[in-house]
Amino acid sequence: TINEYRMVIIIGGFRDPPATKMRASQQIYVCVVIIASLAVQINAAFTCNAHAKTIHRTRPTSMLTVNNKSTCTPRISSQIYYSYNTNNNFNSKRQQITPADVEAIKHMADIIDVVESHNLPLFARTSPTRATALCPFHDDTNPSLSISGEKRMYKCFSCGAGGDVFNFVREYRALRDGETEKMSFVDAVDLVAKEFTDGSINVKKTLAFENNFVLSPEKKEQMEALQKHKERLKLANAAAAEFYGSCLATLPAAGVARSHLRTRGISPSIVRSFGLGYAPDSYFNRSEIRGEGSLVERLRVLGFTANEIVEAGLATRQKIKSAAKRKKDILFDKKLNDTNSDHVIDTISSSNSEEDYSTLMDRFRGRLMIPIFDESGKSVIGFGGRLMEKEPRQHSVSNVTSTYRPAKYVNSPESPVFSKKKTLFGSFLARTHTGPKDSDDNLAIEAKRQRQIILVEGYFDALSLHGVGIECATATMGTAVTPEQLEIAAKTVGRGGEIILCMDSDNAGILAMERLCNGPLLFKLVDDFVVEILVATIPNSLKDPSEFIEARKSKAGEAFRKEVLNQAKDWTAWYLERILSHYDPDSKAKNANSYLDISDRLSNFLSGFTNAADRTRRAFAAAGSLAEIISKESGSNSVPLQIQLEADLLDMASRKAKTRESLTRRVDHSTDFEKLVNGG
Repeated sequence: TINEYRMVIIIGGFRDPPATKMRASQQIYVCVVIIASLAVQINAAFTCNAHAKTIHRTRPTSMLTVNNKSTCTPRISSQIYYSYNTNNNFNSKRQQITPADVEAIKHMADIIDVVESHNLPLFARTSPTRATALCPFHDDTNPSLSISGEKRMYKCFSCGAGGDVFNFVREYRALRDGETEKMSFVDAVDLVAKEFTDGSINVKKTLAFENNFVLSPEKKEQMEALQKHKERLKLANAAAAEFYGSCLATLPAAGVARSHLRTRGISPSIVRSFGLGYAPDSYFNRSEIRGEGSLVERLRVLGFTANEIVEAGLATRQKIKSAAKRKKDILFDKKLNDTNSDHVIDTISSSNSEEDYSTLMDRFRGRLMIPIFDESGKSVIGFGGRLMEKEPRQHSVSNVTSTYRPAKYVNSPESPVFSKKKTLFGSFLARTHTGPKDSDDNLAIEAKRQRQIILVEGYFDALSLHGVGIECATATMGTAVTPEQLEIAAKTVGRGGEIILCMDSDNAGILAMERLCNGPLLFKLVDDFVVEILVATIPNSLKDPSEFIEARKSKAGEAFRKEVLNQAKDWTAWYLERILSHYDPDSKAKNANSYLDISDRLSNFLSGFTNAADRTRRAFAAAGSLAEIISKESGSNSVPLQIQLEADLLDMASRKAKTRESLTRRVDHSTDFEKLVNGG
């Protein structure tokens, strides 16, 4: 600060201080001195702070902050944070991680393991602390990427790319996903901590405001309790997966499941990769509170509460009888001796209904079990179970015997850790296999293959495709595809990637695909994520990919790529063909599948295209196909008819698009007005 002069810089020149008059040359000289002085001070502050590791790198539009203060000072504080602002407002949220946590995570996460988990071509460990691989950041044909476990660094000696484990995660994932902006440093540290350490360090991403607003202690306690509860449910699912896997390998009763896997062509390597298992048919009975060999008994021994087992979806509660009724049932059970009877009665009398294991029954019984992993592949969040029985079960009530057939497939119910609509089965493996492998052995070409993900319906469809080398297959675990599942697929392949929808070829699967194409979901997905969506159909009257693989047997993977994947069509072209296939020339006007009905459905679909060129191109194709069908029936020239149909379709589609836009604006305005009235 220069106390002798006050200078105000304005557009067009300087304003002299009232007490001092200076010539123009003097003013310029003073200006230069002041600017030079400020530059020296700023440079000194930055240098000092850089050595003290207290300067924070922020986004270009953010303020430079040190220790939660909007200033730059060489003072070294005892509390240091890496932080960034998420927007430009002074009340913006800030995420904070201490440098001590960052260094500890960097030491715990082996950078060689991290790089290896991303499946770089020609990855090889040259020693316990060194590895090499093809560099993903340039066109590399000879492994030039060196990874050092001792230095905890990676370096490419061809293109110069290098850095620590956090930089690798940021750079590689942005490249893999086709993102122009890398993930933040905070997110990279959090990801490495969660996926590549033992979890002993909890990275706390504390949300705070610059006006010192923080969460209340009660709210923090609730959030921590919820997180611990979710971890307990994941642990229960992991223990269940281990139990089911052991049963599949050792129980004689699991022979039918092992035979089924061999019949379906599921190899032992696929069984291990997906952690398949078997749930024994264990029931509760009056001779024992828990069925012998049941999952409930196993989890009870491991220390999981009855409520945790039920909430994880691993068991159901039976209808609780009164204590007197339950005692009476036990006393009249001929299989019990007097000693066991007294013990069980005492147990029942003292049990709490909330934590009473005797009311639990395994949800999955006599089923081939398929664990469902989260997107990271590190936590089991649910299960799918396929029934192994072929004969209907007998059920007796009041001396009346009836037969019933349980559902073929049973999934875990919704829980705090599992939501079926938000989960894509096998997505954790699809992330490491972005496209089907070609027969070409050139790994450089293999590394650049097109990013691709395949969505099928059932578990065994995905398992069968993985078994023949198509490792980008995932399953929706049902007929309908949800927006959340499509978003997971789009994020997996990144910008410019392909999403291939290969649903069952039965009526239910085709109708589900038509409903999906008829709505706005796929339009929005293409606009938001810039992906290509294709529809593949199963040929030769086969129902699903699993049947196709079983029918082809030898070279099934190559046949599936050639006959199914390579024949996939753009979803818009597929849906237009489906609409035209319903046309019935004998149907009367205004009836289903008549000319007016088909024209209305075509115009509805075309109105979803926001780009006029795309709409015109699709209208031209649809009009040409419809004109050809009509001309064959009437024997007339199709060219004039096509021109007229194209004009009519474009006119109808344009009017419907304008109507839809108007309704959307009204809804938005009414929503904003409602928020204003309600004080939102």
